[in-house]
Amino acid sequence: MKQYEINYLVLQSKTAELPTIRQQVKELIKKLGGKITAEKEYLKRKLAYEIKHELFGFYTALRFKSDKEDFVRQLTKELNLNSQIARFIIVNAAELPALEETIPSTTKKEEKKELKPEEVEKVLAEKKTEETEKATISTATPKELTDSASEIGQSEASEQSKVEKTASTAIEPAPKKTLSKEEADALTNSPKTTTKDAKEGDKKDKKEEKEEKSSKKKLSLDELDEKLDEILNI
Repeated sequence: MKQYEINYLVLQSKTAELPTIRQQVKELIKKLGGKITAEKEYLKRKLAYEIKHELFGFYTALRFKSDKEDFVRQLTKELNLNSQIARFIIVNAAELPALEETIPSTTKKEEKKELKPEEVEKVLAEKKTEETEKATISTATPKELTDSASEIGQSEASEQSKVEKTASTAIEPAPKKTLSKEEADALTNSPKTTTKDAKEGDKKDKKEEKEEKSSKKKLSLDELDEKLDEILNI
């Protein structure tokens, strides 16, 4: 027994008759000696090209078996005579993957979500607020935009100053070292060479040199007197 698959198209204009058309195709297959094993009903789809001035339609796939030699020829002849079917194709399904489960009929329209009055008012209020903000921005003068930018810049500078101040105060100063009494006395009594001390030292050296010269001069005079006395007493 051979296995076949048929996929046929019903245009959107036949939506009301879609369940009847699908049932007729099933009965035709059974009448010709076929046994349906699986079916799949697709939702409404847009067509790749226009057919009879229509761009939307419904596809249906049926998987069936038959052992008659002329089964495909007879089924094709009957479907060609059915004006409600816009297109169809029949193929050998021996090597095709299993057909997916049947999708619920598309004649039942999806229920639209209805919003409550308060939800509608909320949506409208949000939209109105957005439009008002856009209008305020668009009507702002260049001066107002400049002032606003200046305020933002001052605010950012203030925040940066606060951060820097906090960071500086967060760093604790190093503790001062306390000197003992002996260390303080040693530092106080240690000799320190300054410019003033150097000048005083130079003056002292010059004074001593001068005194030394004066004493030498006086000594030489005394020696001269002694020599004179010796000469006179001879």
